[in-house]
Amino acid sequence: MIPPLLGSHNLPQEEQEAARFVEHGLSNLDSHCGSFEIALWLYRDSRAKFDTYTKSPSGKFVYPSISMIAARAAATAVFLMDEEMEHIKINLNACRTLAALHDAEKRRAATTAFARYFPNFEGPRHSAQHGPKMYGTPDAVAENCAVPNIVIASVLQGDTLISEYKKKPAALPITEESLANLRDVRDRYWTAFVVTGRNTLVPYPQ
Repeated sequence: MIPPLLGSHNLPQEEQEAARFVEHGLSNLDSHCGSFEIALWLYRDSRAKFDTYTKSPSGKFVYPSISMIAARAAATAVFLMDEEMEHIKINLNACRTLAALHDAEKRRAATTAFARYFPNFEGPRHSAQHGPKMYGTPDAVAENCAVPNIVIASVLQGDTLISEYKKKPAALPITEESLANLRDVRDRYWTAFVVTGRNTLVPYPQ
């Protein structure tokens, strides 16, 4: 699929800016899928070389580090996918015509699918991006970790990135299945903005 064309230039002037942000957001959904795809490729390539014992100039093992960098990038792509859908919704609220024309039920079905595919997705991302904030003090550890003084943060088990977040386990598989699920969400979301038999969601003026 390709991002749907909305025909925002055919909208009332006061709605066009918000509509352009909706169009941009719909395109960005594909960008986040692409970011996950590249992260997955880098992850799989580095895992294949995991035991080569190549070291950086400072003596760190390169490929285990690259695997974690790639896994964290994948977690960020999933997080941004959720943020993008939320901001599309915000911009829809400022564009009555698009809000009325698009299929809200299909859009909600896409966000429901995302929640089913990626439960607790915030944990791996926040752990990767805000580790000191989540685990850097005794109070922070008590808030996020179920067992006192045992921190599970950005750990790779097999091909799954695992963290504890708000005292609950949170896991993100860095796999082809996760990529397929992310693309499924994208396609479901796009379908909510497609009208069969018309080139754009907003009809041209007669």
